[in-house]
Order: sequence, then structure tokens, then C-alpha cells
Amino acid sequence: MKKDSFSKKTLAIFSRNYLEMNRLFWDHEKPSEFIEAVMSARKDLGIHEDLPFRDIYKEASGSVKKFNLLEENFQGDLAEFLASNQNKKTVLREKVGAILSENKLGTEWEEMVTLTMITGACLPPKYNVSVSRDEQKGTLTFTLNANTTKNDLDVAWKYTEGIRKTLFSNGPRASYPTKKTFRNHNQYVETIIQKVEAPVVEESDEVLGIIKSRPTRDKDIIPILYPKNQNIEKDEKALIKLRVNRFRQKK
Repeated sequence: MKKDSFSKKTLAIFSRNYLEMNRLFWDHEKPSEFIEAVMSARKDLGIHEDLPFRDIYKEASGSVKKFNLLEENFQGDLAEFLASNQNKKTVLREKVGAILSENKLGTEWEEMVTLTMITGACLPPKYNVSVSRDEQKGTLTFTLNANTTKNDLDVAWKYTEGIRKTLFSNGPRASYPTKKTFRNHNQYVETIIQKVEAPVVEESDEVLGIIKSRPTRDKDIIPILYPKNQNIEKDEKALIKLRVNRFRQKK
């Protein structure tokens, strides 16, 4: 049975960000500048200013299932707000961006700040990596900060699997080249070069006693590519290999 708890990597990162969240919210004798900024943004957005802040991690009591369920519910509340307040999206984006900048937080905190502002849910990011995507360019960018560790990258890679599948599903993925890959490609290029440098081959017609010209064929290049071949059988195998390789290179 799968254990209902965060992995050690995720928990280590989450704990560090949880402490940062506490610093933003509750480690003050008076309301922090962060809370004041959130309350001010709520007022501008027409949201009830007394909406309570809820510590989702504490409510979940370490249960991944409960945490994910709570997060899903609050994400639903956020989606509902955005759907019914299309005209406030620009203001919301500006307010969130200003709070991130004032508190020197990366874009990985954008979701938490937005959720906190609209729903009261407080949940820190699961990794210290800012992730942005450009669907037109087909790229996903990871931006590191002073707190980023290898564990952050591992966890971010895991949690962005769905985004990567959506973003990269339609495009071909290059395979790692091998010695054989380079050898085959070089052979393909060499074949083209030979046909460009010597596009015509002259051969004598013993019956008519004349010299005829014809386009260079693959069989004319085999002795150049495989000078060590000593018999026709080897040349025929090399010819098949050459044509198969050309077909693959053109795909």
C-alpha cells in the first residue's frame, strides 16, 4: 500500500518554504507588510477583507491525499472567481506581481499569493524553482534562485510532468547520438558530396565502340566509401546499407 505522506525530498523543500511562509504571515507581533499588502489587494478586488487565512499543510496533518484534496478545492474556488470576474484579472496579476517583487519571492510563489488573496488558502510551493512556459516557442524554462538545490530540480521535474507531456507531445524528440549515428550521417553526407563533385560517370560501350556518359549512381560510390571491399557480394551488401541509411537520414 502506498504511503500517504510526502517524499523525503519534497518534505525537506516544503519544510523550508513552510518556514518562509510563516515568516511572511505569522512571525510578527503586528500584521506584516505582506498581510497588509494582501488585505489592500483584496479591497481593490472587492473581496471580503476578513476572509481567514488557512494553513493547508497543518489542516492536512501530513496527509498527501488530504493536502491535494484541499488544494484542489481551493483551486476550484479560484477558478470560479476568475470566471465570474474576467475584468479583474489584470488588476489581480498586477497586485500579485507587486507583492512578489516587494518580498523578493520567485514566481514559484505566485500560486500561493494568488490563492491566499482570493481564497485565504496558505500553501507554500513544493520547490524553489520558477517555472515558466512559452507555448509559441514550445519551451519550458526553469529559473533558479539562491535557495534552489538539486532536490528542488528533481521535485520540479516530477511535478511538471503533465505540463511537459502537453507541451512536447506533438514534436519529435531527438535521441542521444552514438558513434554509429555520426558514422551513418557522415556516410550520407559523403555520398552527397561524391555525387555533387562527380555528377556524371563515363563508360565505354565495347559493342558500339563509343564512350557514353550517365549520372553517377550509388554503385559508383561504393568503392570510394568502402575501398577495402574485395568482392561483389560485399559491394552488394554495402549498397543495401547505403540506401537504408539514406532512407533513415531523410526521415
